Amino acid sequence: MTVGPFRCTVGHTVIGNVRCVNAGLRNRFVCTHLTTGILRSESLCNAEWSDFMCLSRPKMHSDVHPMFLVINQIAIGKTTHGRKQHGRAMRHKDVRLCAIGACAFYAQCRFHCTGEFSSMTVEDWLNNESWFDIKSLTDVIGDNTEAMTSDTHRDRIKDAL
Repeated sequence: MTVGPFRCTVGHTVIGNVRCVNAGLRNRFVCTHLTTGILRSESLCNAEWSDFMCLSRPKMHSDVHPMFLVINQIAIGKTTHGRKQHGRAMRHKDVRLCAIGACAFYAQCRFHCTGEFSSMTVEDWLNNESWFDIKSLTDVIGDNTEAMTSDTHRDRIKDAL
């Protein structure tokens, strides 16, 4: 199957340069998220898909667009002088700088290439053990439930920056 500039098959069989495409999209997401927010890469490495929460506020008469929030709830954050700081990222009109768009590109590539969640039923979603602890920052090849170590991912992000 050809998808954009890379080839892959759904499932765990991977051909072409999917690893570098997925890693590039993952690193772009992390880089834009870190530059628009104040989260350290160590705390972002601990993020899981269950940490994302989406809220949609009904459009008010005075609103130009309805408000849609994607909240990434990470229990570990940067602490300065005993106070915990919270990161925030918003959509950016320049797609190269948009952390939300970067997350969407990374998730689409990863889910397409790994096939994870494609066969999930309602009963599977109700069983937290089957999906709740899957890390969001993993490698597309191998076990996608295993997170990269914080040190390995942090070093790659530092190289990119």
